[in-house]
Amino acid sequence: MMVKSTISATIEPSRALMNLIKLSRSSLRPILDEATQAAGEVLQEEMRYRAPKHTGKSLEPDITVKRIASGDLDSGVMVGPTSFPGARQREYGGVIKAKNAPFLVWQDYDGNWHKAKSVYQEPTPYIRPAIAAKKAESTAKLASIVRKGFGL
Repeated sequence: MMVKSTISATIEPSRALMNLIKLSRSSLRPILDEATQAAGEVLQEEMRYRAPKHTGKSLEPDITVKRIASGDLDSGVMVGPTSFPGARQREYGGVIKAKNAPFLVWQDYDGNWHKAKSVYQEPTPYIRPAIAAKKAESTAKLASIVRKGFGL
């Protein structure tokens, strides 16, 4: 005769679980959207603070929080520059080449003019350091809003 063993578990519904069960999927969306937006705004503020200041045109206003996903059980935002020419170049560095003219021409901070076919621009990271600096605060903000929305 072969002996069989049984494993069983019982889950006692917690207050949090009961609150989740009561919420319909459609009522979860605004909570998740608010939480991801608030978390994104924490990162946006830090990116704007760290953005390079001497870029000709200001990079700061182009750093936005844009919704990329919103469903019954998910929500997401993208934080960063949306259309600023050279935003990626500022973060990672690289070579800038003359495309629409034979030379690049620019004036430095001392008023001297320069001309070159290409220049190497050193990286000025502002996105990655902002995320590293504010990851915990952004996560805490998101968790706080979700808990509040679920009545915890």
